[in-house]
This record gives sequence, structure tokens and C-alpha cells, in this order.
Amino acid sequence: MQSFWSHSCLITYISSQLVFGYVTSALCLKLQLTFITSSILLLESTRLLMKMHSFVRTNAARVLVGKLKLDTDSGGIQRPKSSIALRLPAFSSYLYFLFAPTLIYRDSYPRTSHIRWRFALARFLEIAAIAFLYSYLFERHIKVQFEDFGREELPMRSLIIKLHGMFFPNNIIFLCGFYLILHSWLNFTSELLRFGDRMFYKDWWTSANYNAYYRDWNVVVHDWLYEYIYKDTYYYIFKGSKLSATIVVFYTSALVHEHIISFALRLFFPVLFCFFGGLGIIMIIITRKVSKRIGNFLVWATLIIGNGLLFSLYSMEYYARLNCPRTYDKWTDYLVPTAWTCYNK
Repeated sequence: MQSFWSHSCLITYISSQLVFGYVTSALCLKLQLTFITSSILLLESTRLLMKMHSFVRTNAARVLVGKLKLDTDSGGIQRPKSSIALRLPAFSSYLYFLFAPTLIYRDSYPRTSHIRWRFALARFLEIAAIAFLYSYLFERHIKVQFEDFGREELPMRSLIIKLHGMFFPNNIIFLCGFYLILHSWLNFTSELLRFGDRMFYKDWWTSANYNAYYRDWNVVVHDWLYEYIYKDTYYYIFKGSKLSATIVVFYTSALVHEHIISFALRLFFPVLFCFFGGLGIIMIIITRKVSKRIGNFLVWATLIIGNGLLFSLYSMEYYARLNCPRTYDKWTDYLVPTAWTCYNK
């Protein structure tokens, strides 16, 4: 009977997570939301899903331990030791966790003594300034370069010039996105909530290999992936295989990133997944085998080239679908980029 209820609760929990993710994704398509609106909705729903999993995963273990604490003797046989009282968190703890700039649930967090309103205002003004900068970059670079993609003549020479000309603005978008979310926004919300732990990122720009880059770039998400994906798959699924657990973490992150971009732009064009799951893994292997100086050079070189191509390729596909509509007669047609079919008729 206990096994039945355990499996029922697990199925209910997984179903609720899937329904929540499906509803937000469907809303982007049904309401034809703009890219920015869709991105905010998908990012926020992903954040809430991760927080809900953190809360359930942490407290489910407490409930199980609270029912019956098991002790393993030297022979490896588990026997009941003692029953202890259940210790569930207060609703106020859960409510604070929903808004706190962390994805790891704790009953309490370090708190500052007061709110520094000038600091909070400075971070808010940075957010507004970067929003205006993004608008400028879109109007003066992305839209100018790719607005007519799919209906204009585009020899290879012109395409190379377009891609090369977008390297600088695309990397400005990349760096400003990092500063906007991981510095300005998280520090702004931390200050308002008096949240004490401000370790949102480390000095990823000095990374000598991609292992260090992925750990230091986004500490908030990395900690969640390590705590709830890597450790669970390492201990309970692959039974000690670090490589298998690492691959699961890597592709889980790649799928979530691709899901957000695909539904925000309303297109299937898995460039980020290929960069992340293909070239990303190759660069991890390569940068492990070179010196720190060369490794840091390779990290920056691949980031500059990769982001320069990434934003351009998605822009090309987005405008190609607007300017060069086509029919999909079979499911394999969805796997062929519109940017390819426009210029190969």
C-alpha cells in the first residue's frame, strides 16, 4: 500500500510539472506573443519549475526520513532504528524561496540588516539602460542586416559580410545579457529581499577550460544542476558513473535552452543544441589538454565566434520564415531550415 501511494505521488508530481511546462509553451504559440514576452514567460516558468523541484526534492527526503529512519549495519542490512517527528517548512519559508534569487531550497538564508535603496536603484537603472541598448542593437544591426533575408539576392560574399559584421553586436548582446540577468537583476532582487548570498557568478572570463567556464558562468543554475540532476543520476541511476551523470546534466541544460528559444521564436532550429551538445563537449575535451593561457584563448575565441554565429543564424531563420513561407507536406520538412529552402529552390 505504501508503495502504491509513493508511486501515485511521484506520477502526480511529474504530471503537474509537465502540464505546467506545456501550458506556458502553448500560450506562446496560441497568443502569438512577441519574442521578449515569450522569453520572459518561458524563463519565469522554467525558474518556477526548478524551484518547485528543489522544494519537493528537499522536503520529500525529510518526509521519508521522518517516517522511519533506517540505519545500515556492517553487513549491509537495513533495520529500523528510530522514529522521529516530521519537520516540514513553514509556508513563509516557501513563499520567500519563490522570490529569492536562488534555486536551492533552504528553510532560511543569510539576510542583510537593511535595504540599500541607492544600490537597488543603481541596479534598476542598469536594467533599464541595457533594455534600451538591446532595442538599439535590434533596430540598427539585427533588423537592418536580416530584415530582407529570404526575399533578397544573397551571394556567398554578401552572406559572409553580413555574418562578419554581426560579430561585434552579437557579442555585446551576449555580455550585456550576462550583466543584465546575473548581476543587475539578481542583485536588485537580492537587495529588496535582503538576501545575503550574492555569489551569482565567478570570474568565468579567466577560465582556462570549458569545465571551469560552465561552473563559473552561472553559479545559480550550476548549483541546481549539480544538486538535483548530477548527484541524483550519479548516486541512484548510473551508480557512480561521473561521465554518464555529466552527460545527462549537459544535455538537460541544452534541451531547456533550446526549448526556450524555439518557443520564443516559434520555430524549430536547434543550432544552440548542436553548439551546446556537440561543439561544447568537444571543447571541454580539447581545453583540458592545453596550457591555461592557450585554454583561456580558446574559450574566448570560441565564445566570440560561437555567439557571433548563433544570434545571426537564428535571426536568418526567423526572417526567412516571415519572408519565404512554405508548406510542410511531411514531418521531415520541419527538420529542414527555411533559410536553406529559400535559396535552394
